[in-house]
Amino acid sequence: MAKSASVGAMQADGVVRPEAIMNIEYAADAVVKIADSLNTVQVREMKIRSTKMSLVGRG
Repeated sequence: MAKSASVGAMQADGVVRPEAIMNIEYAADAVVKIADSLNTVQVREMKIRSTKMSLVGRG
């Protein structure tokens, strides 16, 4: 999924630029932490994204 983003995607100004991507291990670590949580804990929402990602929910 990230291969096409790292090659480039059309931006709002019409220029194709590489998208910011992150190491999959960060997302995997978050899933493991949620799975290891006690049954008394609820994780309703979690957002993990690259610090260099400029926009959220584009398109």
